[in-house]
Amino acid sequence: FRPTTVPASEQDVWIEQAVAREAVRLALVQHRTTPVRLSGARREQTMAARLRPDALPDESLDLAEVSLLIGSGGGMAHAPRRVQTAALLVDACRPEGVTALAMDAEFLLPHLGQLGNVAPVAAAEVLQGDCLVHLGSCVAPVGDCDSEGVLAQIQLRTVLPDDERREGELAAGDLWRWQLPQGQSAELLIRPSVGIDFGAGPGVVVEALVTGGDAGVIFDGRGRSLPWPSAELARRQLVRHWYVGYGLLEGDAS
Repeated sequence: FRPTTVPASEQDVWIEQAVAREAVRLALVQHRTTPVRLSGARREQTMAARLRPDALPDESLDLAEVSLLIGSGGGMAHAPRRVQTAALLVDACRPEGVTALAMDAEFLLPHLGQLGNVAPVAAAEVLQGDCLVHLGSCVAPVGDCDSEGVLAQIQLRTVLPDDERREGELAAGDLWRWQLPQGQSAELLIRPSVGIDFGAGPGVVVEALVTGGDAGVIFDGRGRSLPWPSAELARRQLVRHWYVGYGLLEGDAS
């Protein structure tokens, strides 16, 4: 292996991104085990937490409360297609609820943190103008999908000028996306099935405003723990099915 070189073939790209997925996943696992609640700190019980008894005890670690997920690093910033970066983030981090996806296109976030200490306005301008690239949004249920069948009815209505309406349903195990141009806003309505949570509580309707990007809006019904067959051929077929759903490979995602 030559870790400082760039991929020379499409197969090399898949290998590099597979390694990046595992690295991001392990980094998130480590990050989530690091924060410790202060002794004697008072915790305010939210309605969402009461409706989700299986939620993590610390709200700062609840992925359903994360509204923006940013990827940083060469493997993501220099991917041949930005939808590959979005797929990497979704697979590795397993966001829940409605989450905006973005990437650090120039690997500037560590430096902007230091710049913000002395020139916060300049840091904010660089962050918005030269650093962050919006990839799209991800919609996923909270936790694992133990049930089969339809998880939610989905409606998407783009804001002016075209005012386009789309409708569909997200089933357990499904992965697909709707294209939504960069900067285009859309109103998202999620009607979960009984007992299914998309961030507001089991069965509670979710309304959100999403913004498009190269990845559009990704709908992920695989659940928190990705299904992983023991047979190698079944694993290959499943990964191909996911990549078709992302739009990374040609084929039928159904």
